[in-house]
Amino acid sequence: MKSKYLTIPLAGLAAFFASDSDEPAKHKADDAFFKGDTASISKVISSEDKFSGIERFFSGSAAYGDEGDNGNIDYKRLAQEVVNIYNNEIRGTDIHKKADFIKDNLGKPLDILSNASVNSFDEKTRIVLGEACNNYGVILRDIDKDIYGAIKSYKKAVEFNPKSYKDLAELASVYFSEKNDIETARKYIKKAYSINSDDVIVKIWHNKLVSMK
Repeated sequence: MKSKYLTIPLAGLAAFFASDSDEPAKHKADDAFFKGDTASISKVISSEDKFSGIERFFSGSAAYGDEGDNGNIDYKRLAQEVVNIYNNEIRGTDIHKKADFIKDNLGKPLDILSNASVNSFDEKTRIVLGEACNNYGVILRDIDKDIYGAIKSYKKAVEFNPKSYKDLAELASVYFSEKNDIETARKYIKKAYSINSDDVIVKIWHNKLVSMK
């Protein structure tokens, strides 16, 4: 059974979240890691205005250590950071053009949030997290060609928002086009169609898959 909380390992966090363009901070963080100086890691990252709330979040988690309640992830807080990034930086943009940004800023947090119960979040938060998972899934499928990762992300999107017919249609598309699994694809498109039979994409996939032998 999965733990309610996920402890973040110390090694590599600051280096992971410091971009190549932030060389001074990145080197300071690296030096602190080699010395095991977690207090300095937190200070380095938190003092850099260019770092996002996500990066400061992980900085604080690292400085708490690996044991005890302080070393556990606050899923609600992490979810709010993801919501802020999505609403302020991603919503309404061409996600293919923001692929690197989405992978760098949403990949790790969404992976961690996949361990949380969806009931931990209110409905508005779940809907935005679902949209973020959808965007991440699109990038994994279209750009990284990571079909397994895309399926996992779309499924999490549906878990966050069971009424998301778009994600159900995405799953139908992936299972049919990438895995040649017509039965599973048909199952997902039927569910999508039951939610919104007027959507053009859903209708096209539904007619295609249901008519197949």
